Amino acid sequence: MTDTIHIQTGASPGDMVLSSTPVWSTALEDIYFVFSSAASGEVTRLGDGLVRVQDTLLVQRLSELRRLQRRHGFRLDVDPKSEALIRDFLRESSDLSVALSEADIALEAGAVDVALNAKGFRRKLTKEQTRDVGRLVALRNGANFSVPGAGKTTALLAVHELVRDQEGRPLMLMVVAPRNAFIAWEEEISACLDRDATMVRLTGGRQRIASMLRLDPQIVGITYQQLPSVLVEVEAYARRNRVHLVLDESHRVKSGRAGVQGAAVLTLAPLAVRRDILSGTPMPQGLSDLVPQFDFLWPGHSVCADPAVGRDDPAEQIRAANATLSPLFVRTKKSELGLAPPIRRIIKVQLGEQQRLLYELLRSEAVRLASGLDRTDRSKLRVLGRHVVRLIQAASNPQLLLVGLERGNGLLGGDAELIFLLRSMLRDEPPAKLTALHALVGEILSKQDAKVVIWSSFVANIDYIVGAYSGHGAVGIHGGIPTGDDEDLAYREARIRMFNQNPDCRVMVANPAACGEGISLHRACHNAIYLDRSYNAAHYLQSVDRIHRLGVPQGVDTNVYMIVADDTIDGSLEIRLTQKIAAMAALLDDDQLGALAYDPEDAIDELPAGISNEDVDSILAHLVGGEPLAQ
Repeated sequence: MTDTIHIQTGASPGDMVLSSTPVWSTALEDIYFVFSSAASGEVTRLGDGLVRVQDTLLVQRLSELRRLQRRHGFRLDVDPKSEALIRDFLRESSDLSVALSEADIALEAGAVDVALNAKGFRRKLTKEQTRDVGRLVALRNGANFSVPGAGKTTALLAVHELVRDQEGRPLMLMVVAPRNAFIAWEEEISACLDRDATMVRLTGGRQRIASMLRLDPQIVGITYQQLPSVLVEVEAYARRNRVHLVLDESHRVKSGRAGVQGAAVLTLAPLAVRRDILSGTPMPQGLSDLVPQFDFLWPGHSVCADPAVGRDDPAEQIRAANATLSPLFVRTKKSELGLAPPIRRIIKVQLGEQQRLLYELLRSEAVRLASGLDRTDRSKLRVLGRHVVRLIQAASNPQLLLVGLERGNGLLGGDAELIFLLRSMLRDEPPAKLTALHALVGEILSKQDAKVVIWSSFVANIDYIVGAYSGHGAVGIHGGIPTGDDEDLAYREARIRMFNQNPDCRVMVANPAACGEGISLHRACHNAIYLDRSYNAAHYLQSVDRIHRLGVPQGVDTNVYMIVADDTIDGSLEIRLTQKIAAMAALLDDDQLGALAYDPEDAIDELPAGISNEDVDSILAHLVGGEPLAQ
């Protein structure tokens, strides 16, 4: 007699129970082994002949179930609810096949405009946004990999409005995003949607979030960090409603099921009617970063695994992935944004006599360390990186050095000569770059309604500058400022909102590592000043993108000022950042995808000051010869 595997809906939401005739057949044993190996904790044996499986896992592993059916020759007996889930999976599989084979299918631009006008969509899309929306609407699930600043949030809201009422009951919109991004989402929802639509942020404990979800809000936002702790409650919401599930900055799930956040979104994915992912840089380190994003987008179909098979060369893997996956994503490149390039101005300053003496003492100590440097020794490179940090501080604001030296934990210990020199200099000679900063800020603020964002990598600099411009409502953001309530100025969201909306708040001082991703300042501010920079080009580019992105008013210049001290480490920084930015710009202006670590969270084992092996030659040239090495 042919074995039969029975699949029935379990007693609890999300449970499916597998059994077999005869009891506990070899086939069921094999199914249990394969499924439990794939997802520990989501598959359990209830007793002889019974296996409990999460329905989302069964859908994702349906292809494996089919493979096992061919191997053992069993027949499937499926109850109606389980059959509906499987039928949806098969329908999605058919849609995926069509999408891969017919990459030119899209809603025409004129039809997109007409449909959005009928919906009362307020914002006029750019030509590129219209093109991207037309293709995304033609896909069952979509990926928007347009470059940072291209207006992916606006495009997603347009897609949502066009697909929202396609099957009777309207789609609910659920956005999973970094906390910093929610201000931009709320602003875009208000600017785009001509209906009573507000985003409900899912914050607080489980009980609070459960009560919010029981009201079935139309648009909800939740952070990647919060989702795993309330996954059961969110799943219940997704089962009750037709949900359009969106991952913003989707590269955040690049660890897949190996990470808590990735596992949560992959578990939730099959319950959504439609899924979209948004990322300007979806491959921070390489092809493997794409796999969990497409596993979320098309659960159970492994669409991103095949291109890498049999190819050892990472560049060839990426080329193969682009060739295979290009029908499944849209991308607006940097040159298509139609933005005038930012106007970069280098403000050169000369160190004063005492500041120069201080700088040369620090440089001589760094030269001693760098003699015979072994570049394969990460610990030595870390020490070199710490010396580079001290040189950046000495050129920027020597006050940053004093506290560590007085406590005896500076690189030179409690060096008495250096401490004396520092105190003398700070008493008698203002730091050259701070003097230039104050002159430049004064010039900018003399213009009516002008605002300025000042960037520094050092908390003490941020605190000092905020204090200096308290009369202009200055706010500061760095890693020590928590995320949270956007109405409480103790939190960074409230400070960003204040800078964007309050005309009396004219100065923001920020750390690029803490204030890059998901923050838009371009409608309020068109001036950025860099008091100091690190070798991390991603930090620099992301910070510039805060004021240089789609939506900058026509005819308004974006001004970027770098304050650079002559014959200091600043020269090496300028050369190396220019070289790195050129390489990154080539990727941002490519139709295809490349590995690009653009998010500060993507840095792997970063050395102090963001230095890499490739920066060492330029650093050494400055230390030994006084001038950086132009490569």
